Amino acid sequence: VSGWDFSGVDDLGVMRNNMGMAGQGFFGGNIGGVNNYLAPYWKDVKDDLTAINDCGDDCWNGLPRTLNNDRTFDTQTDIYAAYLMAFFDFSSVGVPVRGNLGVRHIETERSTQAYTESDLLEDGEQVSSADFDFDHTLPSLNVMWDITDDLILRGAIYETMTRPNANQYRVDSSVDVNWYDDEETIPEEVDIELGNPYLLPFTADAWDLSLEWYHREGSGLSLAYFYKDVQNGIEDRQICPESIYDLSQMEDFDFTGIITGNLSMVDEQCVDEAGVPVLIEDSINNKDSYDFSGWEFGILHHFDNLPAPWNGFGVRANFTFVDTDEGAETDESGNRLPLENVSDKTYNASVYYDAPSWGVRLSWQYRSEYWLESTGSFTGEDRFVDERTRLDLSGSWRFHDNWRVRAEIFNLTEEVRREYQGVSHRVRDLRWTGRVFSLSLRYRFR
Repeated sequence: VSGWDFSGVDDLGVMRNNMGMAGQGFFGGNIGGVNNYLAPYWKDVKDDLTAINDCGDDCWNGLPRTLNNDRTFDTQTDIYAAYLMAFFDFSSVGVPVRGNLGVRHIETERSTQAYTESDLLEDGEQVSSADFDFDHTLPSLNVMWDITDDLILRGAIYETMTRPNANQYRVDSSVDVNWYDDEETIPEEVDIELGNPYLLPFTADAWDLSLEWYHREGSGLSLAYFYKDVQNGIEDRQICPESIYDLSQMEDFDFTGIITGNLSMVDEQCVDEAGVPVLIEDSINNKDSYDFSGWEFGILHHFDNLPAPWNGFGVRANFTFVDTDEGAETDESGNRLPLENVSDKTYNASVYYDAPSWGVRLSWQYRSEYWLESTGSFTGEDRFVDERTRLDLSGSWRFHDNWRVRAEIFNLTEEVRREYQGVSHRVRDLRWTGRVFSLSLRYRFR
């Protein structure tokens, strides 16, 4: 920050060994093999800075906006939706088919604003904004065929949408110049990241088909297949315009002495007339579509045919398998990245006991590893979340016709969420929440 004195920051004094607990190590010793380490305590850094510096009226959160410019953006999204649904049932004419037909219309009004500070801007700073309105009409059809009294075939055709992350459609752009010399007279490389506030949500045409067998009351087996064809996936690309000022986002930047003449592709790299690499990246909705599919098997069995008190027991489980090799987004070479935030295998199983006024449930969950895209320097590069399991316990008691108390314990075995980049031993993030307790009291109006 120009004009600010950083000499007053005590480099060692602001470091804290604050991850340990009573000498037990990282997260109280609950993550094995990871010891304490020093980390800056940012409140002390801020206190040291503001003790000998004053940013006057040009502050944000007590510090100059320069210290926050790369993360200073704001977005507001207003969503208006309407839904219509009609039911049909042909059983009265001897055809055991029923279902519903619906349509959902969604209108979105999105505004994004950002503040950028750079020596390359004419006024040293830039406030940019963009408004983008769009709409989607999403139909759906659900059909159920009662093949027999205990066998049902279900089918559905529908369209869905998934909105991009707010960080993906931010309006501001950034320029980073790497120099050969300390005097900053000879540029080595120019990195430019363009914002795109006009990104659209993913959309998908989907269908699924399931067969359900209810072999006795309160018990059943099901097998389902699902398929989705996704459009408007987000593609990260590199571009090379003839002139840097052909990009509307760069109109207010001054590249004198940095970029020489026009740009062109040389050996698959964008360079200026002096041979300086100029790497320009942006994100767009790609025109290609991709598809994925999967299977799900479910079981529900209630042992109400057993004598009391065993007739309150039951089990429920489902197993899902998804092809996650290709997702909505591509890398700079156009290769499909894995399906984000989706595991290829997910298992859920519960054992429960239900009585007329109370019940208890023990639930086990497993999901295999899954891929996450980077959203900035805080999360690091694209990464995988390691496979993990979780065990939960819950119970409820209705002590009055209208009153019910419920208690829950999540993550009984205190599992750790672990992220890694590239290879499993390159750990990026460890999260330990311990057990989470919940107690609620509900009243039902009748």
